[in-house]
Amino acid sequence: MKIKHILSIVGLNIILWGSGFIVLSIYQNNTLLDFQNVINLNIKNSNNRTDETINNTIEKTNQIINKANIAIKEANEEKLLSEKEALTQQELTIKSKEKELETKSLYLLEQEKKNKAELDIAAEKSKRINAELLAEKEKGDRLNSELEAALEKTKSLEDNLKVYKDFSDKIENQDTKINNLKNETNKDLNNILNRTEILETNTKSVSWPETIDSIQSSIVRIKTARDSCTGFIFDIESHYYQSANENEYFVLTNEHCFRKNYNNITIYITDSEKNYEYSANLKAKYTTLDIAIVSFYSPKEFTPLKMVNNEQLKNVNLGTEVSALGYPLAVTRLVATSGVVSSKFYDNSKKRYIIQTDSAINPGNSGGPLVIKSGDVIGMNTYVKRTTSSGVAVDGSGYAVSSYQLINSVSCINQIQITKFNESGGKCLNLPD
Repeated sequence: MKIKHILSIVGLNIILWGSGFIVLSIYQNNTLLDFQNVINLNIKNSNNRTDETINNTIEKTNQIINKANIAIKEANEEKLLSEKEALTQQELTIKSKEKELETKSLYLLEQEKKNKAELDIAAEKSKRINAELLAEKEKGDRLNSELEAALEKTKSLEDNLKVYKDFSDKIENQDTKINNLKNETNKDLNNILNRTEILETNTKSVSWPETIDSIQSSIVRIKTARDSCTGFIFDIESHYYQSANENEYFVLTNEHCFRKNYNNITIYITDSEKNYEYSANLKAKYTTLDIAIVSFYSPKEFTPLKMVNNEQLKNVNLGTEVSALGYPLAVTRLVATSGVVSSKFYDNSKKRYIIQTDSAINPGNSGGPLVIKSGDVIGMNTYVKRTTSSGVAVDGSGYAVSSYQLINSVSCINQIQITKFNESGGKCLNLPD
């Protein structure tokens, strides 16, 4: 009985425990299901928030990346532009250097060509001078004969003039034709007398070395800031100019020697005693005529050169012997080249009177005197012509501003001179700059 009871109790407990387990299992399943739903919901919400955060992050990242890309693009564009400008500047610099090298190359080639041409001209000139020296004695004999003939003709004309004057005194009331005849005869006589004077000057016993030696100290070397030229002392007082200082000397030269810089002018003079150096100042200039006047002060006495006037110049004929004096090619000693008058003409382009000569004229001769055998100045050496306008080479073609033009210019520096020059019958062709 007890065993059955015990077994019943045990069976009942087993049933109760089994039911409890079943109920607990069902409850646990429901609880687990609810918890799982909550977890799934949280997971879903978390996933949604995570997706939203990731999307925002991605969007912000994309914005940052876009800004960075824009900045990089702008930086690259700026760098590219800068590099392009630098390359452009380098190209311009290279082109400038290339042009400079090309210019220098052309200049060197031209200088080489010019030097060769000058050497050829000098060689040919030397040959011609030797030939002229051989013929000089014959020329002197011929000129002496011409002088004797001219003197005889002059004496005959003087006798005729005396007879004519005696006769004219008796026929003062004759008609105009006789008066015109008298004037023409006087003019012819004066021309002959002038020609005779020129012949006497060029054929007298004085030699070229004696002439040059006597005027050497009146020919100066001029050093400017940019060039080296020649000039000569002239008597400005004879052209109505009164200097305030008796020790002031005036020098004629070319305006182109200064190249628009009229400061730091130095005068060098050489005579038999010593060398002299003086500072000089510009007094007047005629740019178009290529004439300049400078002055310096010295207690030493220098003899000005005489310039041939217009009437005398008319009788300096083609073939008249001349010498071009100066300091060519930067030499410090006086150089003389001989030749003859080749032509006399008026230069329309520069409005000036020119004398052409075959005397050798080189750089540095500019401003030097062109003299006849008497030592008188008939022109100022100014330029040379190496080729014609068509490119044909020219030999022995030097040009000097005539003494007529020089006298006119130095007589018209100021108003006082102009007035006195006009009163003397002159007329200023040009006024200073």
